[in-house]
Amino acid sequence: MNRLMLGSRSSRTRCSAANVFVELESIDVVILLNITMHWWKSRDLPFPRPSVIARRLNVSIRTVERRLVVLQRRGLITRLPSERLNGRTVRRFDHSECCL
Repeated sequence: MNRLMLGSRSSRTRCSAANVFVELESIDVVILLNITMHWWKSRDLPFPRPSVIARRLNVSIRTVERRLVVLQRRGLITRLPSERLNGRTVRRFDHSECCL
């Protein structure tokens, strides 16, 4: 898999916040971008479905779900519990704590 290496080795060890981004899979970056492009208002967190992201990336839904778990473990996103919004069930993504 493709990995995104940010910064030189010395700069990675100095900045602990940047360490979260070291060795991200390229698909992880694209998933983060997809989530971010749905975020219009600071108080209204985005809620794109994994199926929508998967269709855009031409990968399986399960691949997106697995990568979302990895992003959660790294602390880049938080997937909030399900809620009802205009008759639909949505799960919002919070990445406001992330240093993107």
